[in-house]
Amino acid sequence: MPGIGINNMIVSGGGGAPTLADPASFADANALFLGDRGLTLVGNTLDIWENQGTDGTNASAATLSNRVGLQMGLGAYGYRDFYPNASFNFYNTGMNGSALTAFTFEGVVRVRSNWNPERVGPSVGNINSNDFPAVCWQGNGGFRVTQRVAGTNTTTYWSRAAIGMDNETPFAYTLVYNGAEAVNADRLKLYINGVFVASTTTPTHPTSVSNHYGRIEITSSITIYSSHNPFGGYVGYWERVLSADEIAANQTWRESIWAVTP
Repeated sequence: MPGIGINNMIVSGGGGAPTLADPASFADANALFLGDRGLTLVGNTLDIWENQGTDGTNASAATLSNRVGLQMGLGAYGYRDFYPNASFNFYNTGMNGSALTAFTFEGVVRVRSNWNPERVGPSVGNINSNDFPAVCWQGNGGFRVTQRVAGTNTTTYWSRAAIGMDNETPFAYTLVYNGAEAVNADRLKLYINGVFVASTTTPTHPTSVSNHYGRIEITSSITIYSSHNPFGGYVGYWERVLSADEIAANQTWRESIWAVTP
């Protein structure tokens, strides 16, 4: 029988392998890294990850020792997941370095231990820079995001209890920044498994940010606090606010691959 579309899923007939359609928002992603394509592997490590987005270079290891480890086997639809285990310095370059008033950043992560302080996962910008849009940490304190403007940090926390984070349980996150919002609390929002979660702390968020080094960091440039948590083969970044419908569609897509239901 012919293929039948179920949500984002396309079921192949005639014994063919099922495939998964990309959400519509992927068409204009500024940076997009997908675990089913564009992977240059050396043994059981990732050396280059092709950027499917519209801006910037592919992501790669700064040196041979910075290659990122793979999880065992292929996941749903052939997606690979990664186990960096203290790997660092795997990133792309060439992203927009001018002032930004809006962006959306998405991924999938699994917290492996009660890291305290939290460990840095995929992020927007370089933590060593004077200006970066979003360094994302996950661990015992939950989920936190640090933004830096002209050397001054603003850090927002979402507690473990607030987001329902348990060790070894994967979750999908969507971080939405809109510096043009009149209400401070609305400038930085986090969705966990497609559900909005109010922040545990609400500092005064900046009205604009910039990615000074022009990077999306798959693993951070720092060593001691970086990249101990396994993460799913998906990192997406847009220099705009995704709509509610787009966030929902992206979450449905992730639920087809990873166990990240609300």
